[in-house]
Amino acid sequence: MHPNILWTPFADWPNPVMSSTGGKKIRRDVAELRFNLDDVLDCLQKLQSHHFAHSIWYESFPRWHDVYKPVYRARDGRTINLYIKLRLNRDCVVIQLCSFHD
Repeated sequence: MHPNILWTPFADWPNPVMSSTGGKKIRRDVAELRFNLDDVLDCLQKLQSHHFAHSIWYESFPRWHDVYKPVYRARDGRTINLYIKLRLNRDCVVIQLCSFHD
């Protein structure tokens, strides 16, 4: 995790807002997982610091991207090893979802 970002459990954030920068790819990946928006938000709310894998800095887009690899139990009982890449803005209220797939 980027050293300047303090980890706060998502569930403790007041009124989080999520946006997607991955566009069609994220929508396709979420659909392939048979998830809807509620499933995605549930997964994000359950992220914990131990799910954190690493941070990536892209020269072409100079911001930190954090990668999380949680094991998620879907509503239909499936256990899914997810790869979630996201960006947080400075006040940690907006999450920009960059990748969401297994």
